[in-house]
Amino acid sequence: MTWEEIQKATLDKVFSRTNYGVEVSLDSADVADYVKAMPAAANFAFIDLAEIMPIYKSVEQELTETVQGNRLFKVRELAPDFMRLCPDKLTITDEYNNFCRINDYQFDGDDQLYVPGSYTGTLVIWYEALPYQVNESTPGDTTFDLSEEAQRAIPLYIASQIFKEDDISMAVQYLNEYENCKAMLNSRVQNTQSGGGFTSVWGWV
Repeated sequence: MTWEEIQKATLDKVFSRTNYGVEVSLDSADVADYVKAMPAAANFAFIDLAEIMPIYKSVEQELTETVQGNRLFKVRELAPDFMRLCPDKLTITDEYNNFCRINDYQFDGDDQLYVPGSYTGTLVIWYEALPYQVNESTPGDTTFDLSEEAQRAIPLYIASQIFKEDDISMAVQYLNEYENCKAMLNSRVQNTQSGGGFTSVWGWV
């Protein structure tokens, strides 16, 4: 879904988007307060849903020679959207595309990764990425890495937040529907033991 599609799907729930058969645009004064409040609610939902259906990415570093001690990588400098390390997805790949999983690493603080200096080859760091965050200036055709299934729950959460002052009972209903969608997605992930596909930020896979 695009950001515009998410916004319009939200308005479908809290406001009639047609006026005598003519669609009310997102920049109409009639819906200005709703539209202005959407980004903050959407950003919460993006991160909330990414906890259930993570966005997996990777970043690579070439290790051309051995060094004494440990190498330090500040993962957030390599990948600004870094949220969480995938501990079982730290690998070394050699020139023949053979790979081995690294288990003797250390991860400290928010993003400090220590890897033994004896490794050479291509270090591949898999991580869970932060979802893209929107604001009032985000173009309507912006798309997102979050699973399409998860994205379809976002209008429900936005509606639950921006409709509180108009109709609290409907806002609570939308929030309950959102939580039900989350529970369904979580159950599906648990059953398949998979939260999404891996996408390399360097085009590796």
